[in-house]
Amino acid sequence: VAFAEAVTLGAITVEEVTCRLATSFAAIQTVLAEGEVPVVVDPAGSMLKQLRPTVLVEATLSKYNSGIMIEDAPVIIALGPGYEAGKDVHAVI
Repeated sequence: VAFAEAVTLGAITVEEVTCRLATSFAAIQTVLAEGEVPVVVDPAGSMLKQLRPTVLVEATLSKYNSGIMIEDAPVIIALGPGYEAGKDVHAVI
């Protein structure tokens, strides 16, 4: 079970934490106000500048850098190959 399932199901609760799909900046704000975790599908990264997240997890597993730069957020964690910790992102898993 993973929060990623919210993308297809609309929402999922894991260990008493609910994650909900948010399809707009306003929806993200609503989900956060409800004390839930928003999941955003934004292939172009167009909401990134609006959101100005404190932490960004790049979890596309695309095997190449999708355009994320270390300056995009104070903490950026990338999953999979294609990123270099300290150069592209802060940490790579």
